[in-house]
Amino acid sequence: MTTIYLIRHARKMKKEVILKDKKLDTVQTVLTVNGEKSAEKLGLLPCLLSVEKIYSSHYARAVGTAKYLASERNLPIYVDERLGEIQDGEGEIDSKTRDYLREHDFSFRLKNGESFNDVQKRMVEVFKEIVMENEGKIVAIFSHHIALFLLLSHFLEVRYIDDILSLCTQNGLVITTKWLSPDIYKVEMDGMKLVLIEHILM
Repeated sequence: MTTIYLIRHARKMKKEVILKDKKLDTVQTVLTVNGEKSAEKLGLLPCLLSVEKIYSSHYARAVGTAKYLASERNLPIYVDERLGEIQDGEGEIDSKTRDYLREHDFSFRLKNGESFNDVQKRMVEVFKEIVMENEGKIVAIFSHHIALFLLLSHFLEVRYIDDILSLCTQNGLVITTKWLSPDIYKVEMDGMKLVLIEHILM
């Protein structure tokens, strides 16, 4: 059995706080002061103190969240761009409409952007590699809420509850695209079969 902790990064700064009137690459967005504090607290959680390997997306906010656990466990952080957040793309469309369209059509994408199907494919690919390389171990993956949601959607039942895109587990857990910052889901894998999922509260 392999244990994987899927962790969404801590709270990030708003773009306008960092650079006014300039376009900021979302990959560079760092954590807020409170985000740093919650990431440090996360790194001390008893459930994570047995983690044997740490993976992260290349985003500064993900690595910035992972660094505390890595320091506490004296482990390196393995960075993989496939663990990054969805690329929104370009287009004259407001974010609310964009989110509705892609949540109801996993193939919808904007120019130079990704669809939910695109993100799920790369997340499942890297997740399978991680599971295979760490069979029987305890691993932490630091990523992003949409990317992690779409990874889990490969294993769980997808439903629309009151028109809200949701994942449902056999034990009654409902997961939406709204995640905390940070947030943690523990999954147990038997090979590539998900046998247990649990929401870990800080």
